[in-house]
Amino acid sequence: MTLIAFEDEAWRNLAAIAQARPLFELRCGGYTVRERAAAIAGSEALGLARAHLMAHFGPPGGLTAMYTGEPVVVVNGRTLDLAWLPRLLAEPLNTLYLADGDLLGARLTPALASAVLYYLRDQQAIDAREELIRFARVVELSGADLPVRALYPWDLIAQSGEQIVRDLPLFSARLLKYDATDPQVVIRGSQVFVGPKARLDGPLVLDSRDGPIVIEDGAHIEPFSFIQGPTYIGAGTLIASARIRGETSIGPVCRIGGEVEASIVQGYSNK
Repeated sequence: MTLIAFEDEAWRNLAAIAQARPLFELRCGGYTVRERAAAIAGSEALGLARAHLMAHFGPPGGLTAMYTGEPVVVVNGRTLDLAWLPRLLAEPLNTLYLADGDLLGARLTPALASAVLYYLRDQQAIDAREELIRFARVVELSGADLPVRALYPWDLIAQSGEQIVRDLPLFSARLLKYDATDPQVVIRGSQVFVGPKARLDGPLVLDSRDGPIVIEDGAHIEPFSFIQGPTYIGAGTLIASARIRGETSIGPVCRIGGEVEASIVQGYSNK
């Protein structure tokens, strides 16, 4: 299987934060869409982005590298909630998922994929959808199955806390609940997940009563920090005696001080 995250026409609505990275590389919750798709599918996710981004975010060889002769699964890079993806992966080949008319994802034979990847390379998801409707089985998601999609930059902020909760099955599959053996680390609630190589120096408080707290391997929480869930702290990040309030996602290799609330730090950044 070849798993591909793509951008659609709505990238223009998110251009303020997506000029230097594709939509599927924007962080919300504990993952980017590409990372989330790869974690669910258990395989690498390739990226199909605007021309000036492909050299950095696409595979070596570009579009040609995506023609592997294997079935192709495409995932819309604006779709934050991928609860539908396991179901798509189990569908027969040439199945198309739509949501409010948007091309959400599809599982395709190599032949049919070759007919639509050129459209998706140019962010022409509407044309790709029309081509697929002619040849593929169509499943329209609605009601409770309708996934959350980002249409504007503020949608990422609004959904960050809920997305951390939705990502919890992925976290709990690879991280153990924190066993507070250090009396200087005060745990409130029962939703604290910490990587085995993370470093927590008390005194500090981890309050997960309002949502989960996830601290990845290599993160360092310095003394006198307060962290409130839902919060995600990426690998290699330093929390410098800070107050991290709920609905906050902090990517890898950041240095965070002061007070942060309802914010997304993409990664490799300081505050």
